[in-house]
Amino acid sequence: ACVAVAVAVHFLAPMAVNDYWVNVLRRVGVFIVAAVSLNIVNGFTGQFSMGHAGFMALGGYIAAGVTYYGSLYFHGSVNDAAFAIQGVTLMLVGLFLGATVAAGAGYLVGLPSLRLRGDYLAIVTLGFGEIVRSVLNTWLSVTKGPHGLLGFPPPTVWWPSVGDGFN
Repeated sequence: ACVAVAVAVHFLAPMAVNDYWVNVLRRVGVFIVAAVSLNIVNGFTGQFSMGHAGFMALGGYIAAGVTYYGSLYFHGSVNDAAFAIQGVTLMLVGLFLGATVAAGAGYLVGLPSLRLRGDYLAIVTLGFGEIVRSVLNTWLSVTKGPHGLLGFPPPTVWWPSVGDGFN
């Protein structure tokens, strides 16, 4: 049911509201995913983890980096017209790699801290989040620092005839 609502919002929102509110709805969807994952850790297991932002940033930068640098490698530009259709493969590979790297980082952080409870687990995960933030802000050649990766084309749906970003 949640996937059906997300797909419906994705396709119907551009017809009902302007681009600003579509962007707000997309961000709300991302934050809903973050809240649900935080509820799983804090709500169901009773563990207090503060590293969710670090895991999200790691997975997000991996996914964006695969898409961004892959499009530069294969298409020469992130604004190439052919990228709108062929870039779906890069996006899916990026999403898979981002999720895999974030899950692997969660496993590596969680493995040595399995026996920690309460404040100690919170300190370990907070430290991981701060390390990720610091690395992403200072690794200018890859992440562009606090400015992030710029120059992406606007988000589109996968089909050119339905998309809101195709000209």
